[in-house]
This record gives sequence, C-alpha cells and structure tokens, in this order.
Amino acid sequence: MPGEGKNDKVDHAALDVLFDDDTSVHSIEGPGTPQSSLSQKMQPGVHQSLLALKSHLSVKEDMPKVVHVPLEDHYTRTSDLGSGRFAQVACVIHKDSKRKYAAKIMGKDHDGDVELAMIRRLDHQHILRLHETCLDSGQMYLILDLCTGGDLFQWMQEREESYFGQSIYMPPSAQVLAQCIWQLLSAVVYLHHHKIAHRDIKPDNLLLQSNGNPLVWKLSDFNLATIYQRGKLMSLRCGSPGYMAPEVVCNSYSCLCDIWSVGAICHKMATGEYLYTFTSVEEYYEQAKGGASTMKLSEQKWSNFSPKALSFVKELLRPESEARPTALQAIGNEWLRKNGDPSASAGCCTVL
Repeated sequence: MPGEGKNDKVDHAALDVLFDDDTSVHSIEGPGTPQSSLSQKMQPGVHQSLLALKSHLSVKEDMPKVVHVPLEDHYTRTSDLGSGRFAQVACVIHKDSKRKYAAKIMGKDHDGDVELAMIRRLDHQHILRLHETCLDSGQMYLILDLCTGGDLFQWMQEREESYFGQSIYMPPSAQVLAQCIWQLLSAVVYLHHHKIAHRDIKPDNLLLQSNGNPLVWKLSDFNLATIYQRGKLMSLRCGSPGYMAPEVVCNSYSCLCDIWSVGAICHKMATGEYLYTFTSVEEYYEQAKGGASTMKLSEQKWSNFSPKALSFVKELLRPESEARPTALQAIGNEWLRKNGDPSASAGCCTVL
C-alpha cells in the first residue's frame, strides 16, 4: 500500500555523506542503543563475526550509469513479468553481452528518482541490484537483477494444499525458514547501517533468485524507502496491511519498523496466517493499534518449530518501546544463526 499524505523527502545531496559514514560496528543502527547494551545481548562468538559482517557493508564505488537513450538501443524486450500500481516489469536481454535483466518501467509522473537515489549505490547480495538506468520519452527504465523464482508471496501460495475441500498450509523446515529470515535481516542490517528505512518489507518484495538449494532471496522495491536521522522519528503512515508495524499505523516510528515487518513475514512463513484478522485496511489499522493484545501469536500455531524459534519471532514483534531488537541484534539470535547462517552451518566458529 502506498504512503498516505506527503512522503518523507529524500535529501539527494546528503546521500554521499551518509554512505561515507564510518559508523562503528557497535552502533550500526538503533536509535540510542548503547555499545555496552548491544555487547551484553550478543551470544558468545557473535562479536567477532560482526567485524566480518562489517566488511559487507560497503557501497559501490562506481555507480550504475544513467543513459539518455531509448531502451531498445541497448536491450531487447522479450516478455512481460508483471505490473503494479506504479510500474511495469519486463525481461530484457542486453544486445552486446546477451545477459538477461529485469527492466522496471516507470513514467515521469511517478517520483522514480527517489527509488533511483536509494538503490544506485547499494551493493549487497540480498538486495536487488541496479545495473543501469535508461531515460527516454518520459519513461524511466531501471535495469535490475533478473530473479526467475517468483516472490515469497507466490512461494507461500504454492505451499497450500487442498484436503477434502479445505486449504492446508504446509510450513517449511526450520532451516528454510531461518535461511530466508537471515538473508532478509542481513539486507536490513546493511540498509540501516546506511540510514535507510525500507518501510515496505513484505513477501511481494522478497524475490527468489532461482529455485536452487539453498534458496537465495533478494529484497526489492524501494519506492517507500527513506533516509532517516538517528534519534528523529518518522511520521508518514506507509507500507502494506499485514506487515505494517503498529507504530507506523500510529504515525510515530523509527527504522525498527522494518524489524517488526521481518517478524510478520517470519510468522506468515511459519504458520500461513497473518498476525491480525482483518478484511480491510481500516480494520487492519484498528487491529494493529491494539498491539500484542490482538495478535494471533500462540505456541499451537508454532508447533512445527522449536520454542526458540517462537521466542525469536516474539522478540522481533515486541513493541518498539519495549526493547525491540535492532537488525544487528536480531541477526545474532542463537536459533537463527544455527539454522539460517550459511557460514555457521558450514562449521565456522566466528560467524553470526
């Protein structure tokens, strides 16, 4: 769902300053999280791994080109992949390299330069990468990674099976669940390090690179993302029902709204159900304002997973005022590291 009212403005001139910020690994995000508090919450061995994690927080030194030419000069459009409220997506092939990409097509009446400003310097393996931008005849074409496995929403739909006329959701294994959430949180750690709040993390915006093993997910769609200032709250109500944090509904929130959205995705993947019962946007707002008291979060719904998994998702869904973890703290969770961190599963003792 798009933002309501006037969007938080992006200071394009400030982007380079923000990306060059050499924030310490202890204070990657969080408003006001003391270094000592963060260290105390980490499991043994996690601190050393954070130093390795920081090496993956850099941005592109050479930004993708912006070329004022028709798309057809450099690419051959082969098929349409889908469309949304603000854009169409098509599969294209670069005429020289023969590589396939996804082209996100937006009109000039849509503020596409906001999204372009956000993503053109991002360089993370679990964030959809921008390779080039073409401008022509009132159209903007963002040339992005091509993900052929669909999105998480479709992936969850395919896990629904019919038994005697009833739809039954087949939950994934703990490893598949944790791997997806670990990859998503690693992307959020990266974004929050660079003071970017995504604000629309939902299954539709998590794309599957391909149907390999393990599954590789990439966070996409920065239409509602914004640069934030630490210690200053945001107020624009934006996002999507089912994944919009309660404090966003109440128009007063920090970057930790993204963590709540990750928790909502984790719950949906594990149970096949939303956290709240709603049939309209307005009903969702009313349910979300009730916070934890109206959530459908129970041990019975999580019976296919260990108590540590349920404890983890409860941490992500804490009220922001009750010490919801930062992305950096969340990715250090013991259950998540054991089941979702690819380096940990390989036996390395100094990873998250």
